[in-house]
Amino acid sequence: MKKVLFTILLFMLITNVKAYTNNNNIEITEEEYLNLLSVGFTENEIDNLNYDLYQEYKDTTGIGLVTNEKYYKTTHIEKNGITQSTTEEVTELEYLYGNDNTIITATGTIYTEYKKLITSLSKTSDDTVTGKVTLEWRKMPKKRSYDIIGIGYASNTVRRSLSPYFQLDYTTSSNNSYTSMTYNWHETANYGDTAVSQLPSGSLNALSSYILVKLKKKVPNSTVNQITVYGDYAHATSNISLTNALKHDMYFTGISLQNSIVGYYDTTPECGVTWYGTL
Repeated sequence: MKKVLFTILLFMLITNVKAYTNNNNIEITEEEYLNLLSVGFTENEIDNLNYDLYQEYKDTTGIGLVTNEKYYKTTHIEKNGITQSTTEEVTELEYLYGNDNTIITATGTIYTEYKKLITSLSKTSDDTVTGKVTLEWRKMPKKRSYDIIGIGYASNTVRRSLSPYFQLDYTTSSNNSYTSMTYNWHETANYGDTAVSQLPSGSLNALSSYILVKLKKKVPNSTVNQITVYGDYAHATSNISLTNALKHDMYFTGISLQNSIVGYYDTTPECGVTWYGTL
């Protein structure tokens, strides 16, 4: 939360222009930029925002934005084509500066990957809140197959009002930026949603993705004063087909993989956030 407020204040102090053009040639005014930040979009996501989402949120001032950021280190041990992975939560300092060298030992090839998970909630109309989960890679993943990003919510208080939105952004080693909205949506009725997408191949300088949902009260005439959502991410450490990658569910507590695909993914501890207000 402090980081978001600092970013908004910093932008207000240093900007001397009324608008700037993002990577999709959308001219975004200063007021619109601040609105997008208040909804929960990161600076990188605004840089790559598409026209439809821009139109949806450019005039929306998010109320009571809350965010939670968690940082993860995953250690992979690869031997004879089999990869064993262990993920632990680390500090922001280690995320930024931790050693990610590849080491070859008698027990196998050991390499580490760092990623950041951000979950946010903001009231965006009289009867809806917008929940968003963002995954950012610090070091580009070695394996590129079908990854899963999801958002779970308490089914007794809220329900999704529209289909979820997904976007994957990446920058190549030649500094060309690209956006992909190709994904397969998987819904666990009343509990959560996931997007399954194939990671891009090739040499990359940056890679991130996010899923966004609008939530509304499950009972129209009721009053909701507290909403909690959880973000989760599962990275494929081995090649897996789309058909098999869809063998999972998304619950309030995170992604639940079917037994047949558990060995294909690492596990990331969930990142939750709670919004307080009146809906």
